[in-house]
Amino acid sequence: MPAKVPPPELEPQTKRARARLELPWGRLGVMVGLSAGALWASSSPGGVPARIEDFADWVRGGVESATADPQLRRAEEAIDAWHARNGRYPDRSEFDPDNPEYGLPVGLAIAFCSPRHVVVSGVTSRGTVSRLLVDGDKVSDVDGTPGCPVDPDAPDPWV
Repeated sequence: MPAKVPPPELEPQTKRARARLELPWGRLGVMVGLSAGALWASSSPGGVPARIEDFADWVRGGVESATADPQLRRAEEAIDAWHARNGRYPDRSEFDPDNPEYGLPVGLAIAFCSPRHVVVSGVTSRGTVSRLLVDGDKVSDVDGTPGCPVDPDAPDPWV
């Protein structure tokens, strides 16, 4: 007589499906990144408050440069174009900022210091910003209207 075969629904299960552990990899990555950032900030000079203040200053600087940069940049481009054509900056009698050819906004102050140095000042949301141009290049921006540098080779306060 043949061996009895149990019905299929009664067969013992020899292999079970393992439960898979689903990890939220995106959230885990963000948490690791935030933890590493907090550890770095707490171990740096000034701690977490100093890093928060640095970030706030960075955001403020971006907002301020967004208001100042367009008008200062247009003035810089017009004056540097003159420098590229003539090999020097103009003096006050040669450059008319009100000339529509240059497209300069109202409210700019331009100090022609020497054939190599010009200071352009414009108003921003935080006050006046001055930009020093030397031989066709921007040196930097400073707050206020310091005027022409006394020593063009070491222009204080721009250095």
